[in-house]
Amino acid sequence: MIFVKCDCGKSYQLSNDKAGKRLKCRGCGNPVKIPKLNEDEVSQVKSSSKSSGQDSLDSWDDVRAFILSKYSGSIQDDHGESLTILKFWDDGRSQMVIISSRASQSGVPWICIKSPVGILPVEILPRVCETLSEKVCGGLIKFGDRYWVSQSMPIGNTSQDELVCPLDVVAGVADSLEEVFVGGDAQ
Repeated sequence: MIFVKCDCGKSYQLSNDKAGKRLKCRGCGNPVKIPKLNEDEVSQVKSSSKSSGQDSLDSWDDVRAFILSKYSGSIQDDHGESLTILKFWDDGRSQMVIISSRASQSGVPWICIKSPVGILPVEILPRVCETLSEKVCGGLIKFGDRYWVSQSMPIGNTSQDELVCPLDVVAGVADSLEEVFVGGDAQ
């Protein structure tokens, strides 16, 4: 994948076959030159696509299509740039997870995975953060009136397992924090 950014700030993620060409910016209408790939990048792209036994998720469209396929019976909401799914556990419990596309400050696309814990009193936040620090997971964020577990990763040459694993971890950690500190799905 090639990432380019127009002077106006609009960023693009393009397939490698667009290397060396130009595109018209949808933001301002000016031409944007797409850089050529050097030989190392071309051979790296070829070898990484051969070595992966799975389809590579190289764009938000790839990620979205994979999520829609893998979790087809669990999709709760689809806003184009974000998907909300329910992750079900063997004990009958479920956990909401939102997977969305975000761009870094440099315009590189990222996947953001977040799952709600609930409304937490300020006085227990140190205990929640201490518990979270023992997990292999991202961080605790406040979104609206609720706290969420969040993890982000860049999109590009990502295997399906490299997406499913953090999605499962975020959902599991949020679910366990919710159970301990909120009392379950009551909120």
